[in-house]
Amino acid sequence: MQQIQEPRGFRGVHLREDSAFRYAIVMSSSLPEKPDEVATELHTEVIRNLTAAGLEVTVMASTQKTHNKVVLLINASKNRLKVEFERLIAESEGYLNPQELYTLEEMWANDTADDFLLDRPSWNRSDPVKGQINNKDFDKEKWESARIMSYSDEIMCIGRIIRGDIEPVIPEEHVDDEIVKANTQIFRGAAIDCHKPIDKRRFPIVEQAFPIHDDKFVANFLQEIKPKVDNRSRNFLGDQWFIEELRYHLGERVAFFFAFTNMYTEFLKPIALLGVFFWIIFRLVVPSAIVYFRILALYGFLVATVWGPMVLRYWHQKTGELNFKWKLANWQDELDPNPDFDWGDKNENSRKVANRIDELQARQTFFRYCVVGQEVVDRTGFEEMCHRLPGLEHLDTPEKRDAQFASIDSNSSGLIDIEEFLKWARENKEINYVLGIRPQNPPWRKWWHSPLAYFELFLLTLFLAASILMFLYWYVSAMLIPVCGENDSRSWPNCFGTAGAGLGTGRWLYVFLQGLTLGIFLDTLLEAFVRWVVSKHSDVQNFTTLKAKEDYYTGHLFGYLYLGWFLWYALLGFVYVPFGSWIQAAQKLILGDNWVNEWVPGAISMDTAMVTPLIVTQALNLLLDTLIPYIERKFSDAELETTGPDTLGKPIAEADPDADSKHKVETDSPNSSLVGDATRQVVSSLQLDSTLAPTVYLTSTIPTWGWDKAASKMARRWKSATHIVDEGNRGDWAFFSQMLDPAIQFSYCVNFSAIWPMTALCAYINNYFEIKSDLLTLFIGSRRPAPRKVNGIGAWVSCLHFSVIAGVFFAVGMITVASSGLEAFVAPESCGLTDHDFTMTPSIGCMGGSSHYRLASILVLEHLGLFMTFVVYRTVSKASVQVEETKLKTSMKMKRQFERHWAETFRP
Repeated sequence: MQQIQEPRGFRGVHLREDSAFRYAIVMSSSLPEKPDEVATELHTEVIRNLTAAGLEVTVMASTQKTHNKVVLLINASKNRLKVEFERLIAESEGYLNPQELYTLEEMWANDTADDFLLDRPSWNRSDPVKGQINNKDFDKEKWESARIMSYSDEIMCIGRIIRGDIEPVIPEEHVDDEIVKANTQIFRGAAIDCHKPIDKRRFPIVEQAFPIHDDKFVANFLQEIKPKVDNRSRNFLGDQWFIEELRYHLGERVAFFFAFTNMYTEFLKPIALLGVFFWIIFRLVVPSAIVYFRILALYGFLVATVWGPMVLRYWHQKTGELNFKWKLANWQDELDPNPDFDWGDKNENSRKVANRIDELQARQTFFRYCVVGQEVVDRTGFEEMCHRLPGLEHLDTPEKRDAQFASIDSNSSGLIDIEEFLKWARENKEINYVLGIRPQNPPWRKWWHSPLAYFELFLLTLFLAASILMFLYWYVSAMLIPVCGENDSRSWPNCFGTAGAGLGTGRWLYVFLQGLTLGIFLDTLLEAFVRWVVSKHSDVQNFTTLKAKEDYYTGHLFGYLYLGWFLWYALLGFVYVPFGSWIQAAQKLILGDNWVNEWVPGAISMDTAMVTPLIVTQALNLLLDTLIPYIERKFSDAELETTGPDTLGKPIAEADPDADSKHKVETDSPNSSLVGDATRQVVSSLQLDSTLAPTVYLTSTIPTWGWDKAASKMARRWKSATHIVDEGNRGDWAFFSQMLDPAIQFSYCVNFSAIWPMTALCAYINNYFEIKSDLLTLFIGSRRPAPRKVNGIGAWVSCLHFSVIAGVFFAVGMITVASSGLEAFVAPESCGLTDHDFTMTPSIGCMGGSSHYRLASILVLEHLGLFMTFVVYRTVSKASVQVEETKLKTSMKMKRQFERHWAETFRP
């Protein structure tokens, strides 16, 4: 059996990036009702904070289109990235974690440059730009042994530095501790808080801060999945290669989304083939309505009770496999603080240090540096400890280490025993001190705001129910509008030429308009309004961590949208279809005969009622999420420039503001006039600063790559400030909206496979193209996502669990109430079913004239379905066999090393 190898880096990734910059910051040229001098001072202060945080800043010359903007390009030095990357690893794994006892050497050993590689070209600001694609290939031996920072990790670290506090927060009990102060200063940030409202930002002049797409990677990646004439394009369904590429370049959050969509689409194949097989055999080859209804009921029941829980369980396996492979099993969600958290008054929101020291963990770590055969640490082992353990960076000279060693060695024996080490770990903050704080939200906020929030949602639910009833009334009226007679003076839509809603008929057009309006209402208006309400509630709840806020947002929003999507189907299938004549009679008493049509048995069938909204909503998603942004960018974005400077700019101390502001832009005309802009003022201000002038650079363009249509290959191109601003205006990649599509589609499959066997086939075909359209949205229609380390799809797992349970009830209802499934099994003859009538209409009362038999069938099938769901879910293992075997081998290896250590320790 193939074993899962725990990689030391990203060895399977082959697509490289070429960009010299990772982040961009866009600032406005002025502030409302403020003089220009104030804006220039803020520009300079922002740049000073960025450079003080260890970042490299390059100012871009303004263009005609960006004359009112100041564009900064951001990168970080290798040493600053290394510090932030090690902090990130320490936060994710814990400082003293026994599970990582034997991987600490890989994480922290050999504090040298060769052990830490950045997978990017070694751009130097003064080096000439290379004229061809640089497929940089590290020395193989070094590549296999070094610790490599991925592109996503690099961007994430730069983002953390940009958003970090200028003065890291120190808890009140440690404000006078010089060691704590010294340790926290190396993590100084720039305090660029663009996520907050502009009136609450530290620097309101900053409009955007975002990662930059790498054009070379985007073009190569899209070329990989583009169909070739020779059919040699790489497969992206059922293959892991593009998941690894996305994780390496865009982070785990994006990778987990596409991993789920990929796996879910693969699971659609078998039920899609079965559904098509049943439809062809029993409707075309051997047409038999009774057999077809029986097979379809059994098929839909098994999809809801077997296939649904299997998808969830195998996703658990996939998640565990990826977490193990990507070393995210121990990732702590609380280490992603909520950037919108309201600290309020210090008396209201206390701050506490997350000190996770544990005596057992401390003992395990101590034994790592012991003298062989003894339970003591000598000076050599202590020096190694200072190099490898986080929090001890200040002990960077032999004199400091000797002084610290002497203070720990209380009996002056020249050796540190376990008790001396534990005392030091307990009493001193430099060992196992977590750099950060966990705020606490006072309980009264939840007690007061939660009832108000749920009351608002209750009112919103009433509004939704009223809206759905109006759309339902519209649809039923459309299906019951009478057929036009000969010489009928009535016009469309008062009567139609056909009784059914066949494709292309007047009734079909009217129903299509109803479905289109319903889709627009649910997919745009309702979703946007509910997003605003739930987002406001999640802010009011004042969650301390980003995960808690997103889980609240996802769970509540999905629940409401699920209600909006499927309430229409539930009312139609469980109320109108079986009891339509009674409902119409009741409506006549309320609305009158002129507003209610006569009920026509068999006029409404669930298999046709669900098709139009399903197709319309999928088409709207494709149109709104992909086509419109693509067309908008096609006509609005400026073409990449074909010429540019040979370097990445020059120091501002050597720059001429007027000359460097003269730049050819949208028309690529060399005769563009001089642009009066804020960049010239910023450069002039920086030239007066002797510290910033030599370190901050100025450039008119940056090198990139573009597709040369004439030569049919990649060629060197250049970006100006116009291209950076255009990229920033695209908007963020919406993880919730992307994840909502497969979640709702999954619900369609488990809910309605019992009445329409083509549901899974439509979902599979849609996903095949949807994945590519999502990739286009990711790379072309939105900004580069800010990477985030996550260990799954978060609250969406709970949403999918809810969909499976609700799907059991939906499937049973469709079989017993909304279709002819139950009648086909129990009494087809007495219920009037024939082999040639495929109309799905239940016959209430045909089984003995009493509803007891039908109610009993519903109860039995629901309990049986829930029991089967539970059995399947518990039968399929949560972890894959490969992961379990690899973990077992790892634990056995650790056990043997402990046994060997203790055998050497107590050897006589």
